[in-house]
Amino acid sequence: DELIGQDHAIVNSGHHPKSFFANMWKTIKGGNIWQGEIKNSAKDGTNYWVFSTIVPFKNRDGRIIKYTSIRTNITKIKLAEEKLENKARYERIVHRSTGIAGESRSSEEALQRCIDLISKNLDWPVGHVYLPNAESTKLLPTNIWSVTATEKFSRFREITENCIIGRGIGLVGRVWKEGKPGWISDVQKEERKST
Repeated sequence: DELIGQDHAIVNSGHHPKSFFANMWKTIKGGNIWQGEIKNSAKDGTNYWVFSTIVPFKNRDGRIIKYTSIRTNITKIKLAEEKLENKARYERIVHRSTGIAGESRSSEEALQRCIDLISKNLDWPVGHVYLPNAESTKLLPTNIWSVTATEKFSRFREITENCIIGRGIGLVGRVWKEGKPGWISDVQKEERKST
């Protein structure tokens, strides 16, 4: 009932650029069938993928009177593709990092080249290296950065370069303590931890 009469934007995940939907509308308004993969957002906020075929129906005068959409849920396929791509990226990073370690003249050069490699392969706009202090009780910021938009991240960089992290504190401290990767999908919603 909530979907009847609503525009498709109600399930828009924000994944696709506006040009994606503009092209779709141009195709079907031109009287042609459109097919493609669309990432939608469910009411609970989870995303799902559909393979969609949209068919325009015309009256006797050739005017479009309605559209029919046939959709097949392909979420499992897309997740499997994503998993394979992530594995391939990881293997590329590990393989190339090994070579970087042997080619570099210093540990700083190796770390710089590795953070650049990781940022590029994971499409990160910013990456930074922290190193433990001599006692391994704190993580200290370094001057090793990979940043695609320097101005955009200047304030973030300034704050980060003055931030010492304790073991188990915040995302970086938890990753260091647990020895395994961690992820925050929305840093603004991350619970603030005391340092």
